[in-house]
Amino acid sequence: MIRIVNNLDELLAIKQSWNDLTEGSTLPILSFDWFYNCAKHLYDSGDIQVMLYYENDVLKCILPLARVKHGFVATYEILGSSFLYEPSSFIADRDEYFISLLESAKTLKHPVSLRRIPGRFSGLKLRSMYALERRSTSSSYIYTGTDWESYYASLKSRRRSDHRRALRKAAIHGTVRTDILQPTATEFEPLFQDAMQIESSGWKGVRKSALLLNENTQNFFRAYLVEMCRRGLVRIAFLSISDKRIAMSICIVENSQCCVLKIGYIEEYSDCSPSMLLAMETIKYAFEQQLASYEFLGSYESWQDMWTIGIRNYATVTLYPYSINSLLHLGTDFGRFLMRRMAPRSLYTGGTAGPQR
Repeated sequence: MIRIVNNLDELLAIKQSWNDLTEGSTLPILSFDWFYNCAKHLYDSGDIQVMLYYENDVLKCILPLARVKHGFVATYEILGSSFLYEPSSFIADRDEYFISLLESAKTLKHPVSLRRIPGRFSGLKLRSMYALERRSTSSSYIYTGTDWESYYASLKSRRRSDHRRALRKAAIHGTVRTDILQPTATEFEPLFQDAMQIESSGWKGVRKSALLLNENTQNFFRAYLVEMCRRGLVRIAFLSISDKRIAMSICIVENSQCCVLKIGYIEEYSDCSPSMLLAMETIKYAFEQQLASYEFLGSYESWQDMWTIGIRNYATVTLYPYSINSLLHLGTDFGRFLMRRMAPRSLYTGGTAGPQR
């Protein structure tokens, strides 16, 4: 049986079933709380279309969608994917349940964009819809199942030298300290404010993309992270110089993984690579806590080559039902593709301290 949930009250009613299905999931961003707060804070309530597949009255698969408009053409996307651009997926007992649910998505009569889903779904073919696939950005991770000393010693000597040099430069500014905090829900807000101030001080503030300047995204992260604080899963790390916080990292620690959601630094201190220094400490923390992996999330970037990393590959698949609306959208997508190919590239290079996302 297939059911569609299209309001927040109905979504809350399936919270336990959702959590049962995602128990042991490798990504906290597949949890009910992540998608519920996406639906609540990033979309209009009438745009929610969460598709559920039941077998013998047991929930077996979830495809959490919402409707968005591109000009005059509507499409459906995985909740949060165009706002947060994190790796995503459906939630299912088995892959065949997902295929069955996708075949039913033709009833939406609009394209369905599955952005950054696991690469194993490359080459997806459906009877009722045309699938257009393109490569998506990968994400990187560090296997943390060994001991920290051995891992650090395995890094290239040049990378260890870069780390020591950054520490020396930071010490010129003052006393260097790292704090990795596990806030309660009541302790969270002032730490979150400090983290947002650090993030907005850099290029994100200039481009108006910082959390502090985007109310809906800020409200999403606040609501989601407060709920995670109640479960003891949030870690907020700060790098300080002479008691001034100059870099931050917000992570979720769950299912033996440390997943990085937000990083940022004050560009005034870019000469000492504060993001790299703080990342080194949070990676060390993951080793010391005997976690299985440290997940950078977001998109792979070259600064992460500082460490020995693994790569997780994703694909973006857009499904077009055989309808007039889909043909219009396919034409629009093709036009955008041509414009991107012809447009000159512009990259932000910043300092040597790594990106802020």
